[in-house]
Amino acid sequence: MIFESKKLSKTVETVQKFILDDCFPIPINTTCMISAKGGVGKTNLSLFIASKYINRHDGNVALWLTEDEEGNIRHRVNKLLEHNIIDEFNEHRTELIINNPLHLVKTINKEFVADEDVFDSLKLFCIEKDIRLLVIDPLLAFYGGNENDNSQARVFMQPFINWCKELDITIILIHHSSKGENNTRGAGAFIDAVRSAYTISMPLCEDGKMIVEDKEKIAQGFRVITCTKDNRGVIPLIYKHYNNNPFEMRLIPPIDILHIPKSNINFDSIIQNAKARALIAFEETIFESDDNSFIEGLL
Repeated sequence: MIFESKKLSKTVETVQKFILDDCFPIPINTTCMISAKGGVGKTNLSLFIASKYINRHDGNVALWLTEDEEGNIRHRVNKLLEHNIIDEFNEHRTELIINNPLHLVKTINKEFVADEDVFDSLKLFCIEKDIRLLVIDPLLAFYGGNENDNSQARVFMQPFINWCKELDITIILIHHSSKGENNTRGAGAFIDAVRSAYTISMPLCEDGKMIVEDKEKIAQGFRVITCTKDNRGVIPLIYKHYNNNPFEMRLIPPIDILHIPKSNINFDSIIQNAKARALIAFEETIFESDDNSFIEGLL
């Protein structure tokens, strides 16, 4: 026979395990997709997940973040630590792949197929480095096909699905939302292939009869996370911790004070900070002085 069967009575229940089950649950050894518009916080969320994973699980993390230069990733990590968005980051267990994105699929004789050489190289890298969490950002940079073609999307996604079982690895694919919407763009086969999916969006609030972006929460760095697909029991964990889906997370360092509504400004704090910045700038000039009365005049 070309297939096997088993009595249902002989099967054993599988208990799904998760990474980050108390803050951002993702089923272990599955593919997960995170979608958002540009500039909302996808990369910061990837760094947050990586830092939490390393503190709680075995194995290492690989981040292939093609939309940021190496120095900018360093800056992001420093800011997340500085503002206590992440507690610590074991960077010795984190691999940052700094190559340009490689197309993981190609066309041969008009047939769209996985590029086995590239996939095998990435697979070998994960084995040699003991990678248990792989983040690819963004998905389309590695795709190279027609993003609206379901058959091509399935060809691209299938190797990742296979890896999750073979390599004891969890894979997160970062994707862009459709323009003007918060839905995942492209072929439905991308979402069909993953076991869980999330979107990131800006917090909203009521302004009279209108729903607008909540500038105060945005300024404080909060984003709204929504689990939009759950095949493995993610949503019950979200409700257990946040009591709601969607839920809010602080992902971004506070933005510049000029963007914060006036009602939320602590002017005493601003004045003290301005004095400190002015004093530092003055002391860095050749006109060093212990008298900073000129600063009082400027303020």
